Amino acid sequence: MNEENHRLTGKASTINRILKSARHEFSGSGVAGARMEDIANRAGVTKQLLYHYFSSKKHLFAAVLDDRTDRVFARLLGINLDIGAPDTAIRAFLKLMFDQYRDDPHLTNIAQEAIAFHGENATKETKFSNMAPALASKIEPILQKGIALGVFREKIDVRYFLAMASLIISGGFTNSYMLSSFLGFETNSKNGLHLWRDYSVDFVMAAIMKNPESDIIALSLIHISEPTRLRRIS
Repeated sequence: MNEENHRLTGKASTINRILKSARHEFSGSGVAGARMEDIANRAGVTKQLLYHYFSSKKHLFAAVLDDRTDRVFARLLGINLDIGAPDTAIRAFLKLMFDQYRDDPHLTNIAQEAIAFHGENATKETKFSNMAPALASKIEPILQKGIALGVFREKIDVRYFLAMASLIISGGFTNSYMLSSFLGFETNSKNGLHLWRDYSVDFVMAAIMKNPESDIIALSLIHISEPTRLRRIS
């Protein structure tokens, strides 16, 4: 490896450490509560070097969002959906959407912080908004195939489908307090995650199926015989 390549590799490694550290701090303390000094210390760099790469905390948080977006879309765009019937493919896609939140302990808090961040900073264009059309392009042919085969109802707009699916599936994570209060069990518990995964996927599927089974949602409710009860919420 020549000197230039070594320098670039070292820079990439440093930035990755900073982003990992920042993700941890932003997830635990929020954008407002996170301190650049703590991020630098966790990453093993000086505060001066941190500011060399990221001019402000907002700049750093935006970079964390871009990094998470890259990782999320890499999995969603990389999934093989040529696996049989259209409804089987869409169900697999929806489960992966859910699993992204379940498998990343920081993603929920980062997503919640992102809502406030975009609202306060009036960001019109982000990496997420730029990459969303690619996801729509991946899902659209499967929806159209399902419509042609009579599996899905007609006139499904892929944009509305993805928006609805995202809100419903992620709700068990980003709005767990409200959902847990209504449901009577913790949606972020092991059993609660299992139940909400099945229920939310079934719910979205029922919205696009041409002849949804009348009990498709009810079936989800019997997966857990004794759901974890809510702890006292003050």
